[in-house]
Amino acid sequence: MLLPIGAYAASYGVLASYHQRAWLLSTVVHESGRLTLAECVLDTPHFLGHVPVIVTLGLAFAAGWRALAPPPERPASGQGGSWNLHLPSTLTQFVAIPLHVLVVRHLLGYPVRPSGSGARIAAASAILFVAMNLVVNAREPATITAAWTSPRYLAHSVRELATFPITYYPLPLWLLLRGEARTDARPPLDRRIVRAALLAGALLPPAIALQTWIPLSVGIDELAQKPSFAHSGRLGIAYLLASHFFEHFLDTLLFTLTCLLAVGARRGSARHSFANGPARSSHGCA
Repeated sequence: MLLPIGAYAASYGVLASYHQRAWLLSTVVHESGRLTLAECVLDTPHFLGHVPVIVTLGLAFAAGWRALAPPPERPASGQGGSWNLHLPSTLTQFVAIPLHVLVVRHLLGYPVRPSGSGARIAAASAILFVAMNLVVNAREPATITAAWTSPRYLAHSVRELATFPITYYPLPLWLLLRGEARTDARPPLDRRIVRAALLAGALLPPAIALQTWIPLSVGIDELAQKPSFAHSGRLGIAYLLASHFFEHFLDTLLFTLTCLLAVGARRGSARHSFANGPARSSHGCA
């Protein structure tokens, strides 16, 4: 929980230092040169455009959590808009999310036990991902390739990949981990988990490197917007990332809600099955 709080505090500091003022809510901070900080935080059109991406990744995160956490104790923009703009980062996070959950649980001393309890949520996330691509890109499939080759799209993708682990993931993790007890000593990881983690660890660096190299080869200054308040006509990477955190504030709340609802639904289903199972069995034997 301290990570997103610290990220927002540091981001506010970066923006305040850049604009040389402490009160920023009425100050234009967005790289377009149009939105104040308050308008960035409450930018409803921006938020609504991200709903499919956030719900998809929220389900993916919930699936990653359910696949690695112990089961709950039983009683007893261009073409395609925001979707294509986030297509590379969304696909990359299907690999990054379970690895992130695994590393956090293991390093913080929470048990990691692989199971299939997240399979249905993962399937829902994957189906939503495919369905959105069919809806958005069915008429022009070439836009999918463009999303992976456009320096501007990939620059935005890298910024998303830097934003999610800092301001999105920690919120549901903090809330979900509060209900668990840490282990005294970290047990060895299951071999299946180690193999999957090594595979994910091998896939992520080249994917991120590709998305980073193409924008850098063009130059961030050429890709970033140049608002009238930009010093020397440019905005640095720190500024672009800091303002981006606030731009996605509402998204983090939807992401957290999606994760908690999906995980909670699976837990409720597990409890219901356990409660009904023995009753049916006893009745059958009577």
